[in-house]
Amino acid sequence: MSKKFFLKSILAVTTCFLITSCNGQKNSRNMEDHLNMVRAGYEINSDLDYVKLNVYLIGERPSHTDYIYEEINKMLNRKINTTIVPKYLSWSEHVKKYPVILAGGDDVDLITAAVWTKYFEHARKGAFLAITDEMIDQYMPLTKKRMPVDKMNSGVVPETGKRYMIPANFTSYYSHCYIVRQDLMKKYNIKPINNMDNLGLYLEAVKQNEPDMTPYSGSGKWNHIMAYGYRAEAEITASIPGAAPATAAFVCKKKGPYQLLTHEEIKAYRIPYYQRMREWFEKGFWNSNVPFAAKDTDEDFINGHSALTITSGANIDMILTYVNQKHPAWEVGVYPVYPNGSAVLSKPDYQNGMAVPIRAENPERALMALDLLKNDREINMITMYGIEGEYFELTKRNTIKLIGTEEQLKGFPVNQTGAGGWRDSEFELPLNGSFEKYKEIQEFFTENAIDYPLKNFIFNPVSAKDIHQKLLEITEDKLNMLSWGLVPMEDIERTFDEVYQERVNAGIEEYKLEINRQIHEYLKMEQK
Repeated sequence: MSKKFFLKSILAVTTCFLITSCNGQKNSRNMEDHLNMVRAGYEINSDLDYVKLNVYLIGERPSHTDYIYEEINKMLNRKINTTIVPKYLSWSEHVKKYPVILAGGDDVDLITAAVWTKYFEHARKGAFLAITDEMIDQYMPLTKKRMPVDKMNSGVVPETGKRYMIPANFTSYYSHCYIVRQDLMKKYNIKPINNMDNLGLYLEAVKQNEPDMTPYSGSGKWNHIMAYGYRAEAEITASIPGAAPATAAFVCKKKGPYQLLTHEEIKAYRIPYYQRMREWFEKGFWNSNVPFAAKDTDEDFINGHSALTITSGANIDMILTYVNQKHPAWEVGVYPVYPNGSAVLSKPDYQNGMAVPIRAENPERALMALDLLKNDREINMITMYGIEGEYFELTKRNTIKLIGTEEQLKGFPVNQTGAGGWRDSEFELPLNGSFEKYKEIQEFFTENAIDYPLKNFIFNPVSAKDIHQKLLEITEDKLNMLSWGLVPMEDIERTFDEVYQERVNAGIEEYKLEINRQIHEYLKMEQK
């Protein structure tokens, strides 16, 4: 009964809007007027039962989470008689715990769903609720109004024709940049970092002249210099979503062609890279424990412990802002890993989003709450920046000025709040301390981005499931050691050949034929 009352309220408000539009008053109402009218429907919650939702996010839990979500819950409670309990899966644990939670390991009403959480794989297994157009009409009117249809439908699983996630209304790019100490570059006469040679000269100058600083602190199993910088020079800028790791490198040049690389092509660019990484390791550019370290390389750079970090998107803005606050005498340089815009790709629309698990007890209310998290400007910005007036304020230039104490800003750090699943381009604003530089770098990526035809392609391994499983069981340990230069020079090529032979034995060549077949089928469908 409560649901019907709520829906009648929404329909009444929407109908009113349509009638006024038909009477010739459409142009007098802008988007904000319409959103306010629809929001008015959410205020009519007196007939809605109270619901508490468990929402799972991925990332490190900020220490101020409870305080921030108290404020968010005041608004959700007022609008839809609902509160949410944010729960976090850390970066180190989410790979193992995510499928356990979906299988019934905990009560969950809403969860981050993304290409990197294997959204399509879990959707095919029936882990998520199918979100129909009718459900969006009824429970997500703001999303229906604001989100482009093609972006909304990027989460459709081809085999079923059904949508199981609502993507974030945000366009992002494979836009990684080297963040360096420009003042040190000037001091040691280092040319702009537009290639690997100049990056090496910069790291060597730091090693020789800055004894209290590590050239590159590094962190994690995979060396990001390879993942972004070195791969960029080879114009190998994409892997195949859905495919097993380290099986299908994909070349995407500025004007095409778009194709999988052969083993020989991959070897031709990787062996010289591995050899260079060995040289850099022997020069002491990073420590031997980096594959096992749990460092935050951005924080190491901000605190002056490291001379380089590699990051992307809004993180660039965050780093510039924090450096300006802590070290106003520093000069920071930002260099795109694709210096000539050779092949900047926009990420798939399904890169980040939210899904309702099939076991959710309150799926309708979860969608209503998500509609507000995504589209209510005040709520959305609190989840991203904290409480206005305490953590940030808006400037006249429509930028974000961080005004919280150091403890507050660390307690709810910008771009590290786990809210990427409802991120919105309209509500994300540049930080005040780095406005010009951030604007410049964003314009570079926007101008050079390729709208390539396979943007939303996803490989379906079902037709090669046995090979897919075998490939998943092959560890990447040897490749990780190679990427950090931890394999002696004389053993590099032999080690790489051993890695490839393991994949040959598992059936990688047949696997790549199936990937190519699906790519051709996808392109045919896109051309219709």
